[in-house]
Amino acid sequence: VRLGNLGFSLQSVVSIVYSIMLNFLMSRFGKLGPYIFSQIVQAVILSCTLFVKKTVTAIVLFGVLGICWANSMAVPWAIIGEITGKNAPELAGMYITIFNSSQAFPEVLVSVVAQWIVRATGSQTIILVMGGGVATLGALVLCIAQIDLPVMDPYF
Repeated sequence: VRLGNLGFSLQSVVSIVYSIMLNFLMSRFGKLGPYIFSQIVQAVILSCTLFVKKTVTAIVLFGVLGICWANSMAVPWAIIGEITGKNAPELAGMYITIFNSSQAFPEVLVSVVAQWIVRATGSQTIILVMGGGVATLGALVLCIAQIDLPVMDPYF
């Protein structure tokens, strides 16, 4: 547990340092550049977990995930703030509230439902399997429906 806390601490430090640089990176490379970078970092780190043999390596990998955390906390808010500020400044508060709810509601839902599923099955792993299944189903629905999402020039 103590070494896990060390990993959390390292992740926090990396996140703070990267957050300080993030504004510069977004102004230099746009909002998409740092986002893509964080996705690549996350893919590499999660792939590397298969080869972790030492505790120190796990702590360092967990710490580097602070880059992804900083991006996921800042970039979506920067995008929604800029879009609402340009297109509908009088409705910005409502749009930001809806955006916040769209991020928070799934977490609350999983927190409430997961406890019942874990009690019924006796396994926490089933929650991860169900999460993966729901994500796969969502991707399948998007592929079948072939939904064309609008593309905004400054970001994509």
